[in-house]
Amino acid sequence: KMSETNSISYITLNEQDVDEAIQLATDVMNEREPVASVLGVKMDSFRPLRSLLLDTGISTIAKDSVTGKVVGVRFTLDWVDSPGPPPFPEEMASMIDLWQKHDDDWAASKGTINRGEWGHFTGVAVHQDYLSRGIARNLYEANIKLLKNKGYKGALAENVSAFSARAAEAAGATLVSYQASAYISLSLPGVVWSQGLFYLRYPYPSTQSF
Repeated sequence: KMSETNSISYITLNEQDVDEAIQLATDVMNEREPVASVLGVKMDSFRPLRSLLLDTGISTIAKDSVTGKVVGVRFTLDWVDSPGPPPFPEEMASMIDLWQKHDDDWAASKGTINRGEWGHFTGVAVHQDYLSRGIARNLYEANIKLLKNKGYKGALAENVSAFSARAAEAAGATLVSYQASAYISLSLPGVVWSQGLFYLRYPYPSTQSF
């Protein structure tokens, strides 16, 4: 067990919980992911990554200590294994291309990236009944602690919703670059983690300044 807050435990993803965690993330993506909602497409981005998520061992889940239910997920992979966007429907090709460009630019700024140096945040989700309890922020913080303990320098995330953006900011992210009307990138402060969290945010009606 990594930590526990108000009956919610934050632990490393495991074989017992992986399918429930993937189902939760899939349901949340299909219900609340803005681009997929606009396009009317169904997503199943995490099931193909099941074995890799388990083998890498750097993902974090939130469980209700009373019910034993998985109520939140922070899927993370090693950048070497997952250097671009996760599997998305073809209808989202334009977003995938832009996402890939930001990933490529970020990776180029790091030079050679070796296994165990940089993580890749590939999905964050919280059950509808557990929103507004700080779980997404706590998932980020618990996962960052896990990565640091394993010697990672930082991790990259691309988020396409205001929910994910707020969770990243609440974990301590600050603006490092901006592309008008497209994506925003943030990083966590600190020496080793000076560019520890980079995220891309798809535009949504309300705007924020950083």
